[in-house]
Amino acid sequence: MTNTVEPYGYIQKTTGEETRHLLDTNGLKATAPRIALVELLSASPRGLSVAEIVASLSKEGIGQATVYRAVALLEKRNLIKCVHGSDGEHRYVRWSSGHVHALVCCSCGRAESFEACGLEVLEKLLAAQTGYVIEGHHVEVYGLCPVCAVRGRIAPSQEAKGARRGRSEKESESGNKASGVS
Repeated sequence: MTNTVEPYGYIQKTTGEETRHLLDTNGLKATAPRIALVELLSASPRGLSVAEIVASLSKEGIGQATVYRAVALLEKRNLIKCVHGSDGEHRYVRWSSGHVHALVCCSCGRAESFEACGLEVLEKLLAAQTGYVIEGHHVEVYGLCPVCAVRGRIAPSQEAKGARRGRSEKESESGNKASGVS
């Protein structure tokens, strides 16, 4: 079962009293930095890196140490989530509670949530085979969002592979020409 196909920012957009209520119901004091952080991430469909969060919130007089503490606390309470882009960049997105996972576009970085993962059976099998008491799992799926797919965009990792492939083809052609082989 898939959630609505919208980025987190549109699903979770919160402002003012909604943000205060969200923090209160999760046992957190609604401080100005926490409110600002939740609202900033709510407005960003692709999420933000810690550096981007620090840069944005520093304009509001919120320091780097405060941002790091707020990010850690909000992530621990599952109000935000770190997603890992195909470029290796870690970004934070506004997160909904419950059993949901991330679907991340490799081209534009847009992140969406989805519910169905089917790993409950695998968890039971692993528990039976290994003796582990399975507490949960983490799933992120990468691909191209519908907009990037229609526009014919490719993931940066695919561009790099194409560039390397093109370079090695040119190198082998020039090697063949130099040796008299065509």
